[in-house]
Amino acid sequence: MPTEITSSELTILVYVLVIFVAASFSYIAIKHYKIIWIVLRTSRRDLRGIFRLARNVIRIGIVQFRNNTVGDEFNQTVAKYPCKTCFYFQDQSWNFKDVHELSNKIGNYFSTQGFRKGDVIGIFMENSPLYAITWLGLSKIGVVSALVNTSLREKSLKHSLDIVNCKGLVYSEELSDAVQYLITGGNLSVPIFRLPKAATIKHARYFLGSLTAHYLHDIKADDILFEILPESPLDRQHSVRLMLDFQGYAGSAGNTEKKKAQNVIKPGDVVFRSGDRMVMDELGYFYFKDRCGDTFRWKGENVSTTEVESVIASITQLKDCIVYGVLIPNTDGRAGMAAIVDQNNCLDLELLSANIQIKLPAYARPLFLRLTKEIDKTETHKMKKLHMQEEGFDIDRISDPIYFYQGGNYVLLQKPLYHQILAGEGELFTFRIGGS
Repeated sequence: MPTEITSSELTILVYVLVIFVAASFSYIAIKHYKIIWIVLRTSRRDLRGIFRLARNVIRIGIVQFRNNTVGDEFNQTVAKYPCKTCFYFQDQSWNFKDVHELSNKIGNYFSTQGFRKGDVIGIFMENSPLYAITWLGLSKIGVVSALVNTSLREKSLKHSLDIVNCKGLVYSEELSDAVQYLITGGNLSVPIFRLPKAATIKHARYFLGSLTAHYLHDIKADDILFEILPESPLDRQHSVRLMLDFQGYAGSAGNTEKKKAQNVIKPGDVVFRSGDRMVMDELGYFYFKDRCGDTFRWKGENVSTTEVESVIASITQLKDCIVYGVLIPNTDGRAGMAAIVDQNNCLDLELLSANIQIKLPAYARPLFLRLTKEIDKTETHKMKKLHMQEEGFDIDRISDPIYFYQGGNYVLLQKPLYHQILAGEGELFTFRIGGS
């Protein structure tokens, strides 16, 4: 006969089971407490992100199903909010109807000039509503806009236009001097229009970026988005609520293929090599660490060391020159530093300063110069950078003279200025680091 369990034995069994389950959970919690803490800490963020991402995917799917362009979507907005302000700029305001009408005029004008769907026109303009309106007007007639970095000058500027096969260039009056080189010395043989490595931005790419920002940041219809650069004392006098698919490079397909890496994690996958080294914290947030290869990042821009080396060599006629990025305390990225072999003390610093202001954008100009008698080389006669990069601009370790770019000229770096740089003291220091 089966043995009967008394109520007291059943109670003991339940207690044992409860203790076992509690002990098991306690063991898991103690061993994996960090994972549990992270899940609890980030669950609200992740669930909110998943919900907003789902809304974004649905909205993009609708746009793609209808095959809408940016112009189509903008026209719908104009019909809905014709008198609502679209742009605030300085002491002016532009409503959606104003933007719509002016963009149509721009599109019609370029259409009468013979530009057709698929043609590429470079936009080389300072920040203003006209920049966005010009892009919108060109998009309405199917013209591809190549958005050109306004810091580029001379050969770098011409290269960015050539590589995308521009058939025309629109520029603002503030950039007349830079465009003058293209007319007189750059041999640019395309129409140039003036209004009072460029990347390709397709309509689908625009929707992906704009709608993702709209849904993930939960932007409301009455929110106003600000362009916060350059820095201003008014930056914090506001009620701001939020802060804010790779299509490839314009031009040759080879430019895009070089940025792809295949079979990285598993066979058949493809990843984009951005050149940025990132780090991730335990909560899943990513932070920029450094650039890889022959570039470094300074003031939000990628600086090509080979390009800067080439410019310096052409100015100084000294072939042994290397450029690298060095760390400055309390600043983001790396500042440019050039080491130049000047065995006969013949380097004209005034000539170098004057020419780099013309030939290089402000962010690419070396902040430091090191004049040396020799640069170590490898067995294959390549100049070594690593050791000099590690020494930085430390005048206590380096016997070579070091110069600092100040007020448009290179001045000898001595103790008082050196300690100012390390401490990040004063507005003048901020101007020297960030200014031209």
